Amino acid sequence: MFAHLHTHTEFSLLDGLSRIPQLMDRAVELGQQAIGLTDHGVLYGAVQFYKEAKVRGIKPIIGIEAYVAQGSRHSREPQDKQPYHLTLLAKNNAGYANLLALSTKSHLEGYYYKPRIDRELLEQHRDGLIALSGCATSEISRHLLDGRFDAAVNTARYYQQLFGGDYYIELQEHGITEHEPLSRGLLRLAEETGIAVVATNDLHYVKPEDAPFQDVLLCIGTNSTVQQDDRMKMSGDPACYYLKSEDEMRALFPNHPEAIDNAGRIAEMCDLTLEFGRVQLPKADVPPGLSADERASASKVSPAGIRAKLTTRGAGLTTSSRWSGRLASPTTFSSSTISPSTLVSAASSWLCVAPLPPRSFSTSLA
Repeated sequence: MFAHLHTHTEFSLLDGLSRIPQLMDRAVELGQQAIGLTDHGVLYGAVQFYKEAKVRGIKPIIGIEAYVAQGSRHSREPQDKQPYHLTLLAKNNAGYANLLALSTKSHLEGYYYKPRIDRELLEQHRDGLIALSGCATSEISRHLLDGRFDAAVNTARYYQQLFGGDYYIELQEHGITEHEPLSRGLLRLAEETGIAVVATNDLHYVKPEDAPFQDVLLCIGTNSTVQQDDRMKMSGDPACYYLKSEDEMRALFPNHPEAIDNAGRIAEMCDLTLEFGRVQLPKADVPPGLSADERASASKVSPAGIRAKLTTRGAGLTTSSRWSGRLASPTTFSSSTISPSTLVSAASSWLCVAPLPPRSFSTSLA
């Protein structure tokens, strides 16, 4: 069995062209039993992808093609504009939770032209993930293209230690003459490190005839025109980044059938179940020893917490003294004790901003 594990949908904005329903319909036509989602750094399409696959009897594999900072995700130097690529797949629900955390933190903490993670975040959120070394812009591939084989080995061993047997060397074949040495280097690297290989196709559209439209999409994303020669294009054969059949994939790697088989094995290892139809709230951290009713009681938590915030954040203001009397009594807040305007004023003081002046509202349209 073969499964596509490197798939971009329309949620790889201005890069991927594949509409998820049409992608799944084509997968059914080809008799494929599983398919992976790896949009660029985001999980926008995860729920739709999961549902559309399930309704057709296809196993959905949720992942991302992550942007990994060359150093720290907090760095904002010119060289940080070119992060590495790394393919991450959720092996189970724990892995899916970690994908959500990585994607979120890449936007909140690491965004610099792209939503970036770094090794620190990977080490914190590695559980339940399967990692593939990535495409030609991965860290390992860049080392090999630059002739730094030893550096590629060191990088591969780092990820091998981090993910164990859930790390694979990713092989792709898109008819790029300049990447023939890269393919040889990846196979040599796999042999030297003992890391298994897996074949993928960098899928950006559903059928070969979709290639010109995806090219226009790239032009929109890069503010260029189709007629320009010096613009960004899909490398190699521009019509090869589509959903290929298993036979087509095996024809690309006739000397390495294990790379095709490993894609199927990875698909079999992935077991993600998403539950819909009920509200799922995060678990809140509360003081130990409280009952469920006590946890929900503002009288047990809110006055002390607000008093502390008003005291520490309102240093130098009269906030603490103004409201200490109102917070002295351990009673729950109600409209009879604190009015809405009082709460607005208190919150404004806490945030160290001036409250808005009172306004009177009229029903007159004059």
